[in-house]
Amino acid sequence: MLTRLKLTAIRDQLDTLLDQAGRAELNLCEALSMLCAAEVARKE
Repeated sequence: MLTRLKLTAIRDQLDTLLDQAGRAELNLCEALSMLCAAEVARKE
């Protein structure tokens, strides 16, 4: 689904980003924000 939505940064880094979110004890909204920030950074 991430490929279909063209969310390639999230697709490519999902496991790493989720591990980081877990270590930082982020809640769901914070983790989603981090994932979106990674996607925006890749597209810029």
